[in-house]
Amino acid sequence: MKGLTEVNAETEGIRMKSYVTKNDNFRNMKSHQFIFINRRPIKDQSVSHAVYKAYEGIIPHDKHPVFFLFLDIDPAKVDVNVHPTKREVRFENKELVYRFINTSIRDAVRSERAEYTKQFTEIPSVDFPMPQPGFHHHLILYPLPLTSTGYRKTLNSPIGHRCHSYTLETPSLLFQEKEG
Repeated sequence: MKGLTEVNAETEGIRMKSYVTKNDNFRNMKSHQFIFINRRPIKDQSVSHAVYKAYEGIIPHDKHPVFFLFLDIDPAKVDVNVHPTKREVRFENKELVYRFINTSIRDAVRSERAEYTKQFTEIPSVDFPMPQPGFHHHLILYPLPLTSTGYRKTLNSPIGHRCHSYTLETPSLLFQEKEG
């Protein structure tokens, strides 16, 4: 189960227990993708598409997610007699099933991704040290990591200078005093 996130969700008439790729466990082929409806293994393009769409903006273009979907659906709402091998199904409300799978997995994946990226996007707190007598004050420029949201932060140095930190389209600069 390493590299997979458990996603459990339920709505009227549908329950899903699934294990899906974490943000760094993509494959070169579609070989590890399994869908079960009412304990029956099936193939369904719309269900697979719902999973892929949940990773939109996250998954690299030439990679594929790993997933194991276990769906329990009211038997009256799904027809398993579409194909002789019973590997294909027809849903009474295909759109509802698609949205349910997509939303449940997307929310779980994005939540996990937010936790991972939080360390890179938090605004750092900066405390300027009080200048000591005999120090020469110079401004040193340090690049900060760029964030997706962008921010401007005004910092007050102990000697009364107002400094600004920006993250827009270029790395921001942080002004700090240095003994020199």
